[in-house]
Amino acid sequence: MFRFLGKLTQILWLLISGSAAPCIWGQTCLAPTQQTYFLVPDSIRTDSALITWMPGNGDGRVLFISQQNSFAAPAAGWIPSPSTNYQGGQQCVYDGNGSGPLWISGLQPSTVYFVAGYEYCLPDRVYLDTVALLNPSSFMTAALPCSIPSIQASNIGLSQLGFYSVQFYFSQGNGSGRAVFLSDGTAAQVPQNGTQFQGDTAYQGGVQCVYFGPGNPTLTLSGLQDGTNYSIRIFEYCGSSPLYLADTGLGNPFLFYTPIDSIQAPCEAPTTGVPGLSAVWLGADSIQVDWQMGSGDGQVILLGSTAPIFPPVNGQAPSPGSTQYQGNPTAVYSGPLSGPARVQGLAPGTYFVSGYGYCLPDYNYDLMGLQTAPIQVVVGSQGLNEAQMQPQLLSNPVRGNAWEMKLGTLDFRDFEIRLYSMHGQEIPVAFEASPGGLRWVGQVLNAGVYVLSWRTTDGTFGRLPLVVAGQL
Repeated sequence: MFRFLGKLTQILWLLISGSAAPCIWGQTCLAPTQQTYFLVPDSIRTDSALITWMPGNGDGRVLFISQQNSFAAPAAGWIPSPSTNYQGGQQCVYDGNGSGPLWISGLQPSTVYFVAGYEYCLPDRVYLDTVALLNPSSFMTAALPCSIPSIQASNIGLSQLGFYSVQFYFSQGNGSGRAVFLSDGTAAQVPQNGTQFQGDTAYQGGVQCVYFGPGNPTLTLSGLQDGTNYSIRIFEYCGSSPLYLADTGLGNPFLFYTPIDSIQAPCEAPTTGVPGLSAVWLGADSIQVDWQMGSGDGQVILLGSTAPIFPPVNGQAPSPGSTQYQGNPTAVYSGPLSGPARVQGLAPGTYFVSGYGYCLPDYNYDLMGLQTAPIQVVVGSQGLNEAQMQPQLLSNPVRGNAWEMKLGTLDFRDFEIRLYSMHGQEIPVAFEASPGGLRWVGQVLNAGVYVLSWRTTDGTFGRLPLVVAGQL
């Protein structure tokens, strides 16, 4: 009203004096086009907070605070009486052309508040009624610090104790909640204030929280080991950002020992067999057996004159390996390593080789060897003489890329010749005729031991080792 009377008086005076400029009755200033934005609360306390903001493009701005996110924009021409001491409802806390900071007091702890700002133009105070980035914005005041409990949890006791689990109870203290820890070593240390935990009754080892929260439950924990010392320690706390009572209580920490389980399940036998099992005659009375590591803790390699060759009885350790054949069957090797192994003392004839993996400590054997045919190897019944091959004329170890075999008076076409690696893999044979014998013209051979197998058209056969020194 006073503002209107002032304008009317001014107009009348100009009319009387004859000096009035032309004007349009009722014209007002234009509202701003950019709203206050980025209202950011800071230094939030239990009863106060600091607010800063980014101004828009008005001549000034007003700020409101409320416990409800529903603001009524001010009417044009309204002039507030701001107060930074909050009393309730939608209250104006600022009127001016600045950007803060502004302390607002009179707030309640653990309470959500909302703030909003409105730009205006002068002199008519036409307000911009829009929202903007972080306008309105919100914040929650800090909680009052709780009182640390004065009585610790106590009287921990066992209601059930097994080899691998335990059930226990306790008397709670006077906190709003409690954190329960299990350890297989030193008892748990006092948690850091403000730290919350997720309890898990399936124990994984070390220091583990098994319960966190209010109440006084009877807890059952699993995942323990037999014959092991454990400790339980409980801490009372207050508040949602916990403050922990560090004192010990009567019988807290609590120590216990799980009994020893004297009846344990036996180890599981491997099921993948012994890979790479092979056997070749080296000439005379010896053979060489080779194999690779299986998936078990070890393997036993058995040699015998009849098939099948059965493994040792489960629970029975195999005989140590022997380089001398001792009858049907003989343990060529027992242990965790791969081959090869050489066995001597064999008479001419056919022999069989089987391999069985086992697990420790129970010596349970893999029976895959019973489901597949054993490896067969033949020890020759006839040696080499002048009428057949003369191995002494074969350089051994052989060197060079053109090693030869002397055949004497025999035509090489009377022989069937094969070459094998020590793992039983056949290598394509490639010879050419040379004076009195054969010359190797096949693939390059890596250093190692090979087996040369031969058979004549009249049925005479034999094998001899070929030791390659260096690369041919």
